[in-house]
Amino acid sequence: MSAPMEKVCVPGQRICRHDEKVVSGNGTYTRSGFVYASLAGYLTTKSDKDQVIIEVKTDTELNIVPTVDAVVTTRVTNVNPRFCKCSILSVGGITLKEPFRGLIRKEDVRATEKDKVEMYKCFRPGDIVVARVVSFSSEYRRHNSSFLRKSNFLTI
Repeated sequence: MSAPMEKVCVPGQRICRHDEKVVSGNGTYTRSGFVYASLAGYLTTKSDKDQVIIEVKTDTELNIVPTVDAVVTTRVTNVNPRFCKCSILSVGGITLKEPFRGLIRKEDVRATEKDKVEMYKCFRPGDIVVARVVSFSSEYRRHNSSFLRKSNFLTI
């Protein structure tokens, strides 16, 4: 049974004394009779029989960012003849706390007959699209944008 505490820990921070009833768990280590945090995160405790296990848990969702070749789930926000703008909602099945911006370019919608693609017939605002990240543009990098490829994936 895990009980989260409101205490935030940083690496190297001394948490408590180590003895037979208090032991270090994930995200912690023992040195000189004390339990120290080895990660930045939130202090949690687990009861295991006669012992209390001290752990530090990180908020892993904050560390998830889209990378090239990652499969992402997006929501279409705007469509124009050259590309559609998307909000990246999840990366590899992990939901993001804050969405990233992305673009699906006309030339990345399908592998063949790229010149015949009509974006308005392929996408509508609100569509959920599973896509693969193709690249990051230096022009859009400061805006957390990425280019997505829709081919071989699903539009819901």
